[in-house]
Amino acid sequence: MSSERKLLVEEYVPAGRFLINSFTRDRAELVGRFAEFTPAYLTAYSNKIEEVKTLEKTIVLTKAQQQATIDLYTAANTLNNDLNFVSFYFKRAKLDTKQITKLKADLAKRNIEGACDKIIGVQQYIVANRAALESKGMATGFPAALLVTKATLETKNELQNTVRNQKKTLYDNNKVVYDALYDYIITVANAGKIMYKGKSKVVEYTLSKIIARMRSSNDGGDETIPPKIG
Repeated sequence: MSSERKLLVEEYVPAGRFLINSFTRDRAELVGRFAEFTPAYLTAYSNKIEEVKTLEKTIVLTKAQQQATIDLYTAANTLNNDLNFVSFYFKRAKLDTKQITKLKADLAKRNIEGACDKIIGVQQYIVANRAALESKGMATGFPAALLVTKATLETKNELQNTVRNQKKTLYDNNKVVYDALYDYIITVANAGKIMYKGKSKVVEYTLSKIIARMRSSNDGGDETIPPKIG
C-alpha cells in the first residue's frame, strides 16, 4: 500500500460508505461538472465497497480480538480528550505543550506504538512539574493513571495488531480491488472539494475530515457507520 495514503486498510470500507452517502445525495449536481459521475458510476462505486466488504468477511475474529479493538480505540479517544485538559494546565503553568501535541497526533492517527513511546516523556515532564500543574487543576493521580493507560493501550494493541496483520495480508492478496475502491474514494472526494469549496458541505468530501470523524466516533467496528444509500 502506498505510504502516502492516509487511510488504514480497515478504514477503506467505512470511509467509502461515509462518502457515498454524500455522493448519492449530490451526484445529480456533480455530474453537471464531472460527466463521468453517471448512475452507472455510482453503482460501480457501491459495488466496489460491497466487494471489499465481502472480502473482509473472510476474516473471522475472536470475541477477544473484537473487544480489544473496541477497548483500544475507546482508551485512545479517552486519553486524547483528557490531554485537552492537561494541555490547558500546561498553558496555565507556562509549560511547553509540544510533547502533548505530538502525543495527541499519534493517538488521532491510531499510531498506538508511537503514542505509548511519547507517553513516557509526557509523564516524566508532568512529574517534574507536578506542583505547578496541580495548582492549575490537574488531578494528583493523573501521572499514575497515565502509566496505567499506557499499559492498557499496549496490551490491547497487541491483539489489534494481529487483526491488522490479517487485514494487511488480505490487502496484499487483493490489492487491485482495494486500489479500485481507493480510486473511487479519492476521485469523488477531490471532485466534491472543488465543487463545494467555500460551502459547509465541503467537509463531507475532505478525506482528513472523514478520517477524523471515523476515528473519533467509530470503535473499529461497522455498526456505527451510516447504511449505504441506494
